[in-house]
Amino acid sequence: RELIFRRLPLVLGFSCELREPGAYRALDAAGVPVLLTRGSDGEVRAFLNVCRHRGAKVANGAGKAGVFSCPYHAWTYDLEGRIRGIPEERSFPGVRAERPSLRALPLCEKHGMVWVMPEPAADGATISGDGPIRRPGANMPSSDAPRAPRSWT
Repeated sequence: RELIFRRLPLVLGFSCELREPGAYRALDAAGVPVLLTRGSDGEVRAFLNVCRHRGAKVANGAGKAGVFSCPYHAWTYDLEGRIRGIPEERSFPGVRAERPSLRALPLCEKHGMVWVMPEPAADGATISGDGPIRRPGANMPSSDAPRAPRSWT
């Protein structure tokens, strides 16, 4: 399961499901909680649907939203995954620098499909429209897809 479904891109949605800014869809892919969003800039993004504080899901189902909030301590994230609010932030010195956003997942939106690799790429690899996986500045075959760390938070 990990070798095939977590290390290679999967079609996790369609562009028509995320038509306008604020549209989102939360789902599980190969046992990994994923959040797809259409940002205020019109770009589709994929994140681990996991709060960086305690690991709770920040979104469920599908719909339209401006922010996502953890049900436990109300840490809030915007459509681009950036942390926007931490109640009692003074109790968490340096946390914004350590965990400034939701963990992004490699994604490509092409031909109406949203392709996502459901594990964060440790080396910054992305999914290219020309091939399945690409490290910035270098092509690489899909069999050498980057392995992601196991830690989600």
